[in-house]
Amino acid sequence: MECRENLYLLIREDGLYYLLPVSCAEKVSQDASEDGLKVVDLSERAGDRKTDCSKKGRYCITICSQSGRLALLTEEITGIIECEEDNIFSPQMSGYSRRSRCFSRVARLEEQENQWGYILNPEGLIDGENSENDSGEMPEEFSDAGNHELAYAQAPQSCIVLTSGKRQFYVSEKILASVVLKPRIQRIPGAPEWIAGLSDYEGRPVVYYDPAGIKRESPAEEYLYGVVIHETDGSLSGIAGELLGEGGGGGEDLRPVRDGIWERNCDQADGI
Repeated sequence: MECRENLYLLIREDGLYYLLPVSCAEKVSQDASEDGLKVVDLSERAGDRKTDCSKKGRYCITICSQSGRLALLTEEITGIIECEEDNIFSPQMSGYSRRSRCFSRVARLEEQENQWGYILNPEGLIDGENSENDSGEMPEEFSDAGNHELAYAQAPQSCIVLTSGKRQFYVSEKILASVVLKPRIQRIPGAPEWIAGLSDYEGRPVVYYDPAGIKRESPAEEYLYGVVIHETDGSLSGIAGELLGEGGGGGEDLRPVRDGIWERNCDQADGI
C-alpha cells in the first residue's frame, strides 16, 4: 500500500479521536479476538475514564508491534485517513497526562472541524506503563509553593492580567503570543484537573493550564479567555481563565511563577 507510513485508522472513543498506524494493525473484527491474546480496552488504557463499557458491540483491532501483539477494543472506527507530517505535532505530553506513553503525538484533523487526534503508540498500549514523569501533580511553578529562584522577580510595566478561580496572574507581553476569546479546548485523555486541555492557535497545538484546578467533566468546556504564551523551545502553552485587562508595576504582593509570569499574593486576591 503506497504511503502506508502516513495512513492511520481513525478511531473514535468517548467523544475523542485517536489515530492508529495502519502498519501495526493486523486485522479488524467485531467483538471477537484470538484466544490467549491480551485484551486492552481503549476507554480504560488511553482515556482513563473508568467507563463501564461492555465488550459486546465494540470493534476489536489486532495490533502487532516489537513489544508483541494485543487485541484493542474500541467504540468506533470511522475509516482510514492519510495524515501528512505537516499536520503532526509533538507537544510535551509527559506530565500533562497519566497516559502519555499511549500517545505522545497529536494530529490536526481538518475534516473533523480541526479537532485534534491523539496518535496511539502501540508499544505504550502493550506494555501499559505510564511515563515516570506522569505523576499528575501540578508543576511547582503553578502550585501554591511557587518558584522564587528566577532570573527576575519584578513585574514589568506591561502585563496582561487574568484570573483562574481565585488566583490572579500577570503575564508579560514579552512572552505573550495572543489573547483568544472563548478558545475551543478539548480534553486530553487522562490529564489531571489542572490541565484544561488542548487547543489550536494558527494551526499549532496549545496545551492550556487551569491553575485553579477546577474539575471539568465536559469533553469541551468553554473558558472565557485563553492567554497563549511563547515557550523557550518554540512551542506554545496557555493559561485559561477570565481576562481582567492590562496591568504592570511591581509590588511585594506579586511573586514570580516563572520567567514572564507572576501571581498576586493570595491574601491580596481573595476578593477576586
